[in-house]
Amino acid sequence: MKKYIDSTDWDSVTANVEKLPYYAYMLKKNTPRKVPKPAPSSGLFTFAKSPNWQDNLDAALFEPIKELIDTYDRCLRRIRSNSHPTPSNSKRRDIDRILMIRDQEDTYDSESLYALFTEMNATRIKTAVFRTKRMPPRRRSGSSKQISVNFTMSFRSL
Repeated sequence: MKKYIDSTDWDSVTANVEKLPYYAYMLKKNTPRKVPKPAPSSGLFTFAKSPNWQDNLDAALFEPIKELIDTYDRCLRRIRSNSHPTPSNSKRRDIDRILMIRDQEDTYDSESLYALFTEMNATRIKTAVFRTKRMPPRRRSGSSKQISVNFTMSFRSL
């Protein structure tokens, strides 16, 4: 790469896009490397040394941190659902992808749905989909596991 950079007259190159290799080389060459400075063990978690350290935390930070963690989890699930599916798990990934698109990955358990759908034949699934489209929306109550069980039981009754 250095030979290519040195052999080209970059002043005669007019397009910035064509100068990108030169700019990248110069940026790498002239940017100082960061020297890692790990913190000493005695300096870590100093806030937790007092017996009532939990009472001293700022309660106003809990909600933004919870939102940040939830956003991270959603992004991570999307990244994982968009990875290349393996042939053996393509149906399970389809279920995960559909639940993620509908923002229902916390509401339904994809493993139980996968197990349920692999036990059913295509006619039963088509009938169940047709019935659920005709049904008026119901108000859901209970935990997500209970909803998943109710959803599973409604398919088993077909």
